[in-house]
Amino acid sequence: MSPLYNAARIIVFIVSIFIAAFMIIPLTVFFAEISSNPRVLSIKVVGASGSGGNITLTITLSYNGSIPLYDVIIYLENYTINYGDLMPGQVLSKNITVPRNVADRIIRCKNYGMEFVIAGIYWMRVRINIGGG
Repeated sequence: MSPLYNAARIIVFIVSIFIAAFMIIPLTVFFAEISSNPRVLSIKVVGASGSGGNITLTITLSYNGSIPLYDVIIYLENYTINYGDLMPGQVLSKNITVPRNVADRIIRCKNYGMEFVIAGIYWMRVRINIGGG
């Protein structure tokens, strides 16, 4: 084999290592942050207002991690709330108007779903169950 061929193989190998590291680092950092502090990503119902049969709830999503999350969607009861992109340190709020009986269930919600794309690379869908209900 020629020295040029061997050099090309070494370069391809080194570039492959850098690409693999680039792809794995965001996922590793995200899971390390979540495992060390589960409150890095939190959802709260911070307000309720309304009259009659409907109530407007403000659902606040806060993120204190270091890896951007894209296409963030929250599922509460039968409602889908699209937050878009969530950058490190960002807090986003969305309002939803729901019937009064549904608002009570959402305020006490122990089960919800969430999906997002970590660093624009890894799509995740999680179901969170608080309190074993």
